[in-house]
This record gives sequence, C-alpha cells and structure tokens, in this order.
Amino acid sequence: MILGWDQTKPPDVPNRIDIDVTGCSAVSLRLYEPLEGAITTKFKVQWSSRSDFSNVVGEREISEWCSFHGCMGAVCNLNELIQGRRYFFRACAGNVKGWGPYKLSVPNCVVPSSWRDVEGRDNRFAGKQRNLDELFNAVRLARPDDASEIALDGGQQQKRATKKKTTIKQLFSAASKFQKNLKRGIYLACVLYHEDKLLLTNEDFVPVIEIDETFTSNLHTDFYWLMKVACTWDDVKLLRMDMERNASSAIHFRTKLLSAACQMQSSLSITDLGQLFYRPLRDVHGTVVLSCVNCIKSPKAVSVLNSRWIQLNKIHKKLALSTEDSSINEILMNSIQEQINYHQVSNIRLSRGLYVGYLKMQSSVDVIQVVVPVKAPNVLPHCKIRDNPHVSAEEWELIKQHKPSSILEFRPKNQGPTEVQLHFLEMLTKAVHNLFQYMDIPVDVAIAHRLYDVEVIELNADVSFLIICPPAESSCAVPGQKESLLQRGDLFSMPIQAFEMIHLKTYQSSIIQKYSRLSCILELDTMLANHLHREAFSSSELQKAKDRLAKLQELSGGLNTIWKGVRWLMDVIGYARDRANMPELNMKQILDYKTTYFGKLPKNGSGDKKKGGS
Repeated sequence: MILGWDQTKPPDVPNRIDIDVTGCSAVSLRLYEPLEGAITTKFKVQWSSRSDFSNVVGEREISEWCSFHGCMGAVCNLNELIQGRRYFFRACAGNVKGWGPYKLSVPNCVVPSSWRDVEGRDNRFAGKQRNLDELFNAVRLARPDDASEIALDGGQQQKRATKKKTTIKQLFSAASKFQKNLKRGIYLACVLYHEDKLLLTNEDFVPVIEIDETFTSNLHTDFYWLMKVACTWDDVKLLRMDMERNASSAIHFRTKLLSAACQMQSSLSITDLGQLFYRPLRDVHGTVVLSCVNCIKSPKAVSVLNSRWIQLNKIHKKLALSTEDSSINEILMNSIQEQINYHQVSNIRLSRGLYVGYLKMQSSVDVIQVVVPVKAPNVLPHCKIRDNPHVSAEEWELIKQHKPSSILEFRPKNQGPTEVQLHFLEMLTKAVHNLFQYMDIPVDVAIAHRLYDVEVIELNADVSFLIICPPAESSCAVPGQKESLLQRGDLFSMPIQAFEMIHLKTYQSSIIQKYSRLSCILELDTMLANHLHREAFSSSELQKAKDRLAKLQELSGGLNTIWKGVRWLMDVIGYARDRANMPELNMKQILDYKTTYFGKLPKNGSGDKKKGGS
C-alpha cells in the first residue's frame, strides 16, 4: 500500500478546456479529464486579466463530474465576472497527490458581454407579462356595468368548474348537434385522440357541429380571431353572452362561432377543445370546416354516450384516397393523421443552442405564408450552430464589422479578428453551408443572400436564431411562380398569423395566452361600443359613447404596441423586402471565411449539425 502511494503521481494536463460566454457577466468552462496518466478526481480553474497570469483574480475547485458524449469531465460556471473585461483562463487536474500542470482554455481569453451591448436593444419579451397584466386590469375597469365579469386568470374558471355527469338527456342532445352529412356551409370539428385511438361518434365520424349556412368573404380575419379564442377556451361562454346581449351585424358570424364552440364543449363535457388546425378545410362546393385538435390524457375525461374510441389504423383502412372532387367528409377524415401529426410536433421546443434559420415567403391574393419544416412547424427551416445560445459583443462585432466598442476592455492591439471571433465564424460558416445544402440552394445563388444583422432573435433563454434572408426580389414567391421548395414533402407553407401563434405558444406561452385573451375582449368591447355609438340618440348618450370609444382605442393602441414588440418575424420580413438592406458581413465572406481572413480556399465538409425538419 505504501509502495502504491509512493508511485502515485498528480494527473497530466486536462485533455481539453472549452469556454463559452453565456451571459453579460458569465462564462462556462468544460473540462475534459486527461487521456493518460494518473487518475483525476478534481479540477482547478484560475482566471486572470493578464495573459501571463501574474495577477490571478479568481480560482475555483470542481469535484462534481459529468459526461460529454462519452468523455468524462466537469463543468465550471462563473456568473460574477465584470462585464466587458477580458479574462484569461487556465485549468489543471488533481488528485490526492496534488495538482498537475496547467493548460490554457480554448479560446485562451473571452470577454463576458452580450450583443445587446453593441446594439443597445432591450429583450423583446422582458416585462411584457407585467405590461399585459396592467393593461388587463385597465380593460376590466373600463368595461360597462352590464358586461360579464372576467377573472384575471382565465384558468381559475376551469378549476372552479365541476365535471358534468353524463345523463340520458345528453345522449339525445349531443346526437342532435353532431353532423354527419355536411352540406354547403361552415362547420366546427373537434379531433380528440388518445395514444393511437381517435374519438368518433356512432356514425364513425369526428364530432362536427354546424356554425352557419353561410360565412363572410373575410373568413381569414375571423379564422385568426378564432385562433386567439383557442388560447382562452375558458372565456367562450362569457364572450358569447356579451355578444348576444348586444347583437349587431358586425359580430353576427363571430357569435355563431362562439355558439358552436359552446355546443362542442357542452356535448363533449370538456372546456379545452385544443389547438386550431392552421388552415380551414374546403371542398369544391365551398363547404368549410374549422378543426380543433387535442390530445386527451385519459379517455374518461370525455363524457359522450354516443361515441367510442377507435384505433387509428382501423380508420385508415376504411378511408379512400382524396381527390380534387372529394367531399368535405372525405377531406376531413383523410386529414386526421395530418392534423394529429401537426398537433404533436407544433409544441416541441428545439434543444438548447444557437441556430441559423432561413426565411422564405409565399404570397397569394389574401394571405402571406412562410415556409416551415413539416417536423418543426413552429420555427423556420434551420441548422444548429452550437449548444450555447448566447452571442457575445465580441462575436456580434464581427457580424457588424464594427471597430472595437468601448465596452470591450483590454482589446488586443491588432485590429484583425480575435480567436473568439474566428471560432464563431467557423461554426457559423459550417452551419450556413449545411443550411444552404438542406434548402437545395447552389453556392452561386447563396452568395446573394443576406444575414439579418439587426438583432439576435432570442426565442427564450435557451434558444436563439440568426436569420438568413434571400435577395429582396426572391424573398417571396408570388402566385403562378413555381417554387421548388414547396414541392418537397419535408417543407410546407403556413399563414404568418398561424405561425406566430404556434411559435409563441411554444416559446412564450404565457405572453401569447394573455395577449390572445385580452385581444378577444378588447375587440368585442370595441365592436359593442361602436354599435352603441351608432344607436346613441341624446347628446349625453353620444358623448358617453365617444368617451368610451376613445378609452378603448387608447387601450387597443397599448395592446398593439406590446404585440408589435414581440412580433420579430414581421421585422425580419420588413428587412428582407427592402433592397437597401445589405449587411456589413456579406454572405460571400461567411461562406469563404478562410479566403477572407487567411487567403486560403475553405475545405469542403458537410459537418454533423442537425437540420430543421430532418
């Protein structure tokens, strides 16, 4: 035993020391154990403001281990560094016999900072929930005395609601509401599934309720309004009561929509009808179906006597192939699997990291659509750059091609790219090459594309995006123009409003739910106020109606300001459509970064980054 102790030595140098800037005053180091030599039981990290470590300003020992894709090591998170100061890092491995030699990190120095230090922009979502809560209280106080009382938290109503018992009366009432042979008109369908089973009526059809025999020519506006209602199903009855109390032609169709939703909730004995499918279903005869999709955790949660749960594979065997002349019944049943797939993938978040996305639009007479992956419709087509979502000021300065800013202290005297910047550009180049390859865009076309350099799109604290835009003249495909991207099975286009709803519901669910709820209430109150203004007779009634309209317009303006602040996609679209917007770092410099900075041709490599939709 004594001989073994005498022969034991301190470990060799760590195999690798990788470092990332993870915040304005934070960095994260990944320490890999030595490949050979004595066993390692701990690590020591030191940081200094000088490259020779003559003044070590901090030191930390780490003994908690983790695995990096099969390699053992440790993580050291430092969160209290000085923003804008350049730090040098080194680490050594240790055991009971002491510490081994130090090794410098890669890169050997970093500057804790954020791209916001360069741009001076605030977080798009910071404080928005508080602003929406304050605005909601103002809307509640401004409502007339005869309006329904709406709770601050929409979920409270559902929690207070007791589950209804299924009765004989419901057997007949539900049977009379559900439709099977859909004639010309507009209908509301509800696709409820549990694992591999689907809820069907005894007529082997999904629950469908008629909305109206006719519908407005401006169906898209009402459809997107219903998408917002789908974020606040708890308020459907209250909204309908207010609409019916003050009926007017302007809100007649929306009253019908809410009535159908209430009937569906009552018939199925559930409040949450789920997520609205991103597009209305139509047949050649003009019949339209708006479909909701939801996953039921337990079949017992749905109480409908004249229904049953059927396995999806049995349903598929009975279906005929859809054609252009198919009836709406066939179109609806054939779309069930597509709707379920869409519902399952539209709420999945990307793994933590920084991504590069691709913006491509398609326009028609009445709607603008954005191209998205089938397997990830809540984000743009993308490739991953790295696991760290944070972009530092040093990295952003490379994209902006700025001279060093005053917030970065102790900048090296040479004005060429730093080690951090070149490492970032190398990862960006690899991801951009992969993205263009995934989108089937040849290099001679790719060099005309532009990197959106106004901001980093931070979806939440864990996922960030850099966006690539096509040339202004080809950013949006117009009707009649053949677009190869839309012929692929792994990509499809969806309306911008639908994309924003599922995107924000995935990454900023609380904000979109509060906004949707408030927007529905404000739109209703404004419509009713306009109706009362038209019916006002005396001067006092007219003045009162004008004051109420002015107050509602002020509140609506505040809501629109909040909504505009979170709609990053509209800012990117505006940038993409403007021919004058040309980034400082052009695409040729990114694709051939080695030629740009070293005078060498880049090596061809496909990389191993994951592609969106693959």
